[in-house]
Amino acid sequence: MRMKLFPRLILAVLITAVVIPQMYSQVVPAETRSTLPISIGAGLSGFDASYGSGLLLGGALWIDYTPQQVPRRLQGIGVEIEARDLSLHRSSSQPPNLRLDTAGGGVIYSWHHFDHFRPYAKFLVAY
Repeated sequence: MRMKLFPRLILAVLITAVVIPQMYSQVVPAETRSTLPISIGAGLSGFDASYGSGLLLGGALWIDYTPQQVPRRLQGIGVEIEARDLSLHRSSSQPPNLRLDTAGGGVIYSWHHFDHFRPYAKFLVAY
């Protein structure tokens, strides 16, 4: 009878030796990101008021906010604010005070599926 108890005792000791370290395993994430969920960009814009009348050029500025603590289904969604001032490079046929200023905002979506390529879509309403 003692011979049958010995393999069971060894099995119990082995299971305990495997389980106890797991009870004290890592309880915090392996990585945390402490980056701001805001990105700021600037660029050059162009607008042709009508065919052949000349091109207006100017600058654009935008700020994107993408919250990080959202449900999995909403990851990649955010908001954008954008402003433009097109008042440079007027042709002589255009009025000297011609300019186009816009400000707007809306919803953006960035798909983070690929490593170095990030498709991006936005729906903005501007004034």
